[in-house]
Amino acid sequence: PYGTTLYYYLKDKTSGPVQIQIADAKGGVVAELAGGGEPGLHAVQWELQPAPEGAASMVPTGEYAFRIKIGDQSATRKARIEAEE
Repeated sequence: PYGTTLYYYLKDKTSGPVQIQIADAKGGVVAELAGGGEPGLHAVQWELQPAPEGAASMVPTGEYAFRIKIGDQSATRKARIEAEE
């Protein structure tokens, strides 16, 4: 599939939804995804399209922050999206 796959691991089942926000370098949220809350390894596919899903354009090359939020806990990692040659 085209895009990028985000992986995360849960030791225990969550009591609420798993929310994933993707923000550009200026902090603007460009996409929001939902993930599974069962224990184990999870993979969430992002098609590199800004919200709303199904938008015709792709996000530009650059730095993005991926924030996973479960209840009152969150973790953020950064990654660079680059164009294919």
